[in-house]
Amino acid sequence: MKTPNLIEKAFFLKKTPLFSGLDLDALLAIADKASVSLFQAGDPVFTFGQGGATLYVIVHGKVQVLEAGGATLGVLTVGSYFGDESVFGLGIRGYGASCLSRAMLLSVARTHLHSIVSEYPSVAFRLLEQYATAVSPADRYPIREEV
Repeated sequence: MKTPNLIEKAFFLKKTPLFSGLDLDALLAIADKASVSLFQAGDPVFTFGQGGATLYVIVHGKVQVLEAGGATLGVLTVGSYFGDESVFGLGIRGYGASCLSRAMLLSVARTHLHSIVSEYPSVAFRLLEQYATAVSPADRYPIREEV
């Protein structure tokens, strides 16, 4: 796998749902801060309960999301992102992630993302828009039994 340069990273990010609505300047800023990580099949990206402050985007390969007991919650492919909850939340991973194949991931650390958002507020709005569409009303407003 060839490591992408700055322009290639920016154009890849433009094709992902998370960053598709951003202008080129914002994409270049994110691409500049994004690190490239290579993994082999079976390599963990992170484990359940581990601390973290990094958002990942899959450039190549497949990543499985695992619950605490190791059961697969889902499989993510090219263009998918994960780890975002640790960037905006407390930083404790509520699931694990492991590579099912050779994989290339772009990663953006919390500190980098915060500096990008301060320079390009459109990034924050795009992230909020993605969260608003990703969370279903059933998740936001669970039925609670009366006591």
